[in-house]
Amino acid sequence: KAITFCGDNRYIVATVSSDAEYSAENDRFYVVAKVKSIDGEKLGGKMRLSFPGTVDGVHNEINIGDEIQFTANVYKIGSDSDEIHNSFSAERIYLGGYSVNVIKVTEPFIRPFTYFAELLRDKISSILDDNYSDDVSGLINSMLTGDKSDCPDDVYLSFKRSGAAHIMAVSGLHLSVWLSALFLVWKNGEKTRRLKFA
Repeated sequence: KAITFCGDNRYIVATVSSDAEYSAENDRFYVVAKVKSIDGEKLGGKMRLSFPGTVDGVHNEINIGDEIQFTANVYKIGSDSDEIHNSFSAERIYLGGYSVNVIKVTEPFIRPFTYFAELLRDKISSILDDNYSDDVSGLINSMLTGDKSDCPDDVYLSFKRSGAAHIMAVSGLHLSVWLSALFLVWKNGEKTRRLKFA
């Protein structure tokens, strides 16, 4: 059904569900958003949307949880590349949208948890960048948050060859570390005494 919307300009209402990637070269944002409706017709699923980074010299601010409304040219992702299509299909993203007008952004009354998780991840990365060399901060960041984008390739390859690459994946280890930290913060609280661990 989603493919029937391809090839035309459509009015999209969606909720941003990923941190915005900004391309300075194109002056455009790229986000994944949960679709509420296309041309007034309710439609679930996710889309990869692209829109200008600046409008009349004003920089757009887009955050997780924001509702966005704009007209976009809708297309099938990866129509010219099986690799790209398979990559997005694995995340259940089949459509893309390229904005053709100014977007309207509405902030939610309550932000979703993922918004605060992204803020925490960005803060950790910033602290590490300020206090360690690029190689070391990239390694520590990958262990704490699972973000391997700044981890040197040779370091990651060494971990992979030694069978320890799982340390850099978001897993039960990370969950245990973060839950332990929360437990220490709330150690003396009433709620902590009722907290049960499976």
